[in-house]
This record gives sequence, C-alpha cells and structure tokens, in this order.
Amino acid sequence: MSDSEFSAFLLAGVLNVCDSDGVSAEDVLAAGGVTPHSLQAPGATVLRSKAVAVFDALSAVSHRPDAAFRAGLYLPIERSSELVQLFRSSPDLLALVAPLNAALGSVCGGLIGVSVRKDYARLGFGFPSWNIKLEEPFQEAAAGAVVCALRTRFGPNWRPVRVLMGHRRLKPEIATFEGIQVVFGTPDNAVILRAEEVKSEPRLSTSSGQVSEQPEPGQPPAGDVEFANEVRRVVHGRLLLMLGTELEDVSKVFGISGRTLKRRLSEEETSLSSIVEGIRLAEAERLLIETSLPVTEISSALGYAHLPSFTRAFKRVTGCSPSDFRGISRSP
Repeated sequence: MSDSEFSAFLLAGVLNVCDSDGVSAEDVLAAGGVTPHSLQAPGATVLRSKAVAVFDALSAVSHRPDAAFRAGLYLPIERSSELVQLFRSSPDLLALVAPLNAALGSVCGGLIGVSVRKDYARLGFGFPSWNIKLEEPFQEAAAGAVVCALRTRFGPNWRPVRVLMGHRRLKPEIATFEGIQVVFGTPDNAVILRAEEVKSEPRLSTSSGQVSEQPEPGQPPAGDVEFANEVRRVVHGRLLLMLGTELEDVSKVFGISGRTLKRRLSEEETSLSSIVEGIRLAEAERLLIETSLPVTEISSALGYAHLPSFTRAFKRVTGCSPSDFRGISRSP
C-alpha cells in the first residue's frame, strides 16, 4: 500500500463520519491542513501528524467531541491486514491498529475468555502491551475500532451492553454509541453482553465459565487436525492476549489434565515448552525486523523475566544476539 493509499485508508473512517453527519469532508481535511500534496508526503511521521490534525478538525467542524471514536468505529476493517502490514514499519503507528487486531484475533479464531454470571456475560480481549503509547485521538479511534471489529464480526444487530477499555480515561463525552456504553480506565479490557447472546452464539460457547478456544472460520474441527497445531494456535492467542502459557493454563483450554496434554504432545514428538519458545522467538524475529522497538521492550513483551534469558534463547536458535540479528536483517 502506497503512502497516498494509506492516507486515504486512514482517513476513510473520518470521511464516513462526515457523510453520516452531513459535514463537508473538504472542510474537515482543509481544517486539518491536509491537501492532495500533503497526502503524497513520504514518511509515517508526516502521515501520523496529518491524521491527528484531521481527527481534531473533525471534532471542531462536526461539533462532536466523540469524532475520533466514531472515526475508528467506521474504519473499513475488511482491509485491516493491509493496515497491519504497513503499520509494522512504525511501532507507534502499529499502536493504532493493535486493539483492532487483538479484537479480531480474539473473536475471529484466537482465544476467547468468556465468563457468564446470571443475566450477563463477559468476553475478555487483550492489548499487546508495547503498543499502548497513543495520543488521545488515536486512543479514541482505537476504542471505536474495537467496537467496529466486534460488531462487524457478529453482524450489525449484535450489540454489546458495555465495552470496557483499559486505556486511561479520555473525554467524558465518549460514554455511549448507539446504545453501547464505553467505559475507559478499567482494570482490564472486556465486552459485556447479555447471557442469552452467548448461549445462542456458537462461537462464544463455553462450559463452566472457563476460557474457551474456538476454531477459526473455515477450519476443520479439532479432531481433524494435529493436536500440536491446535496447541500452537492457542498458545499464540494467549501470548497475544498476555495470558499465561503454563501447562495448567493451556490444558484448561482443552478441558484435559496437564498430564494428558503432555502425553498427546509427546505422541506428536513435541512439547509445550518447545511450542511456546518457538512462537516467542518467531515473534521476536518479526519485531526485530519490522519495528524499531528496543530489545529490552521486545524481551519484556514476550514474557521473558530477564533480558539475558531472552538473549540466550534467541542466540541458541539463530546463532546471534537479537541486536546482531537486527543489524544483519537490515543490512543491504
């Protein structure tokens, strides 16, 4: 995706809001200092500043303080994979799509944490911790993107009662949208919905309120694929959501004992520890190549207690340190 295509994509939510409110898109773009020439300017920093300016302009022109939130709600998420690929070149821009990607991952086939209490159910989702440094407009847009992802996945008539966001509290005006209450500054991230919707939605099925891992659309049932591959997918989802990947954590997802999990993986000549380590190191390689995150942040984000532990594990597999790997991968 070129810079100009990216700009058009990022502003698509803004333009959709303009159409919805009957506000002139040209006025909003002009107020944000965006011209056809500026949309061609190379570099993520320029594009980011333009996006923030346009968010601010949208609030001013539309006289709606929740403009950025609504712009996120109207993002065309069917192209989110393209957005992710582009954002990976800049960690701060990746932050805009991280909540959307996490929500899509958790709802569309990753790990779903569902607990049911009386009339309401709680669906938990996570944020990669290294992607939370956002200006207010981006946080607001990200909150809207989460709601957008969930409603797009389950259809326009699927309406959660409340969306809880762990981000710090933003504008108090962003409290509801079309009957959906949005609450910021909560201890964790979750969607509250009516219990009957969980019971009628197979993708949210669960037993005894346990965390339930659901197959991706189009994927064969668990019995038709190698068990180790199922475990890899669950572990990847749990790492994304910053959840535990110990033997007890993963075995509960499958409703089996830790001993049974070990035996079944052993039958396929692998182990949980090797699966976890493989996924962590693969993600480390990706972050080293595609972002400028410090090695210490990558180590912490992937769950390593100490940087030396991460360095030893990485060197054992690749033959070089994380810093050397980054330098080699980026050399012409």
